[in-house]
Amino acid sequence: MKRLLLAAPVVLLAVVLALGSTTTFALWSTAVSTPPLEVQRVVIGFSVSTTHETKVANSMKPLETTFGLEEADMMLTTGPNDQGVFTVAVPLSVSMTTSGGCGIDYKVTPSNPDPASVLGHGGIPPIIFPVSTPQECTIEAAKGANLHSGGVVAGIGHGQPVQDTRTDHWCIVYQAKGQNYINTATAVGRTQTGELITSPADAQSSWSAHLFPDPWVEPSTVVTTTPIFDSGCPI
Repeated sequence: MKRLLLAAPVVLLAVVLALGSTTTFALWSTAVSTPPLEVQRVVIGFSVSTTHETKVANSMKPLETTFGLEEADMMLTTGPNDQGVFTVAVPLSVSMTTSGGCGIDYKVTPSNPDPASVLGHGGIPPIIFPVSTPQECTIEAAKGANLHSGGVVAGIGHGQPVQDTRTDHWCIVYQAKGQNYINTATAVGRTQTGELITSPADAQSSWSAHLFPDPWVEPSTVVTTTPIFDSGCPI
């Protein structure tokens, strides 16, 4: 008896699958025909996580994660370094799963914060670099780190016979410099006998301040992560 195999139409399935306690994927699958017209099911998932949100893809459209008030408050609470620059490091994780010979790459691109915001004050662009774990995302780790240039990141290669998963960890560092205000005061007065006296130069009262916008009205700044099929995917 001959078996008749037909090419099945593409079927889009929206499914949410929890893998472990920290990673969540949205999985979409398609029934495709591959030579010699044997139906094959392909499962692909993509998600992006930060300390306060997880964005899960249900298509290959870009995901946008945001930072803002929490990070601005943390930056000002930490205070400036020796050069008067305020810094905050925030982790971001990209998780992927794929099967059926499909590979998946991606791009991750932090936007420049609004110059009128805390994170963007001074116009210093954010930097991003890979880390092994979210806990390694620190201000100190940025010194001498291999900075990401913004190109395509190689994810899971095509041709895998079974389902494969992978999670990449990134560290984004925002730097800001406030406007400095410096004031020096000198005391002048007269004694009871009418003698005019002035405080000595080394006893002047000097103080300075870093001026920033209000962090409680901080606008969101976006990090865009775009999944990309490689050429080896049959769908």
